[in-house]
Amino acid sequence: MEGRLRVRLVITVLAVMTAAAAAGFAYEQRLATRTNGDLDAARQQLGQAQTNLAQLKSRLADANATTAGTSLPEVPAMADEPGLMDELNACAAAAHVHIENVTLSDSATAPAGVAAAGGQRPSGSSTAVSVSLTVTGARDQVIDFIDRLQTGPRLCQIGAIQVTGSDASHFAVNLNLEFPYVKG
Repeated sequence: MEGRLRVRLVITVLAVMTAAAAAGFAYEQRLATRTNGDLDAARQQLGQAQTNLAQLKSRLADANATTAGTSLPEVPAMADEPGLMDELNACAAAAHVHIENVTLSDSATAPAGVAAAGGQRPSGSSTAVSVSLTVTGARDQVIDFIDRLQTGPRLCQIGAIQVTGSDASHFAVNLNLEFPYVKG
C-alpha cells in the first residue's frame, strides 16, 4: 500500500507540475501575443511617422524652392541711423515718391520680464529706431514705397498708416515705422 501511495503522490506531483507549466506557458503566450500587438501598433505608428516625414520634407523642399534667391530682412547689430536714412531715400527714389517731415528716435525697449540693473540695458536686448514720416506721391507709387520697405534688406515693422488724398494721382501718407536692431 505504501508503494501505491507513493505512486499516487508522484502522479499528483507530476500533474500539479504539468498544470503549473501549462499555466506558465499560457501566461508567456499571452505576454508574447500582447507584445506582438504592441509591436504591430508601433510599426503602424512608425509607418505613419515616415509618411508624415516624407510630406514634411516635401513641404520644406517646396518652401525652399519658393524662397530660393530671396533673402530675409536682417536685424542689424546697431541702429545706423545714417544708413537707415540712405535706405529710406533709396526706396523713395526707386518708388518716385517724396519723403517729408522725417523724425527719428531710438526707442530702447528691453524684452518682457528683463529688469535693467542700474539703468543699464542687458546685453543682447533688442531696441528699435522709430521713424515717423510723410510720403507723397501717386497711389501706386506710395504702395510701391511701402512694399520696398517691407521687402528691403532691413526688417521694417509698420506701426500706423494714415492716408489723406482725394484721388489716385496724389496721396499723402503718414507712416510710423520701427526698424529693430540688436544692441550687443
